[in-house]
Amino acid sequence: MLRFLVAGAMMMVMVSAYALYSINTKTRGVADRVKDQEQRKDALINSIAILKAERAFRSRPEVIEPLARKLGMRPVRGEQYIERSKLPVAKLLGGGGR
Repeated sequence: MLRFLVAGAMMMVMVSAYALYSINTKTRGVADRVKDQEQRKDALINSIAILKAERAFRSRPEVIEPLARKLGMRPVRGEQYIERSKLPVAKLLGGGGR
């Protein structure tokens, strides 16, 4: 009877050791995936910051103006504006002035 108890206890120890090893391996795999995703997230945040800085630099008037002039664009003049009520579309839609 004692031999069966000892044999059963040994089997339980072996099953427990295997289960513990299996859980440990899966946990390490999940931890590695989380670490990789955190690194990817940090890289994307860094890329976004770089793009925002580049957009801020390129949207400055002293950068845009020479490029616009090179394309033949000029600043807007006052006579280019028109009242909304004088637009042909406003008459079609039945809208007057606001």
